[in-house]
Amino acid sequence: MTGPEMVTQMREDDTLKHVPVILLTAKSDAENKIKATLAGADAFLGKPFDEAELCAEVRNLLALKSREREVEALNRRLVEQGLARVLPPAVLETLVKGENDAAQHPE
Repeated sequence: MTGPEMVTQMREDDTLKHVPVILLTAKSDAENKIKATLAGADAFLGKPFDEAELCAEVRNLLALKSREREVEALNRRLVEQGLARVLPPAVLETLVKGENDAAQHPE
């Protein structure tokens, strides 16, 4: 399996699709970089690689994932605050806990 094939499979797997991926390969020409990017790789390093560059990529990807989690939490709070203005508290609490899927159980 090639690197881009692996990344494609990871992106299709719900348990792995959020894992940052850095492809490290000897095939560092433009065509292979494009294939890796289109497959969903977060970063691409050609061999031989510089250890400092790899460490910088890892730090950047970890920081980016951390900011993504912060944005998701903020969006969730904003949605909850907006819904709190129009829904009874018991209904809002049920939705926030995920105990009821309104789309699947319309009343």
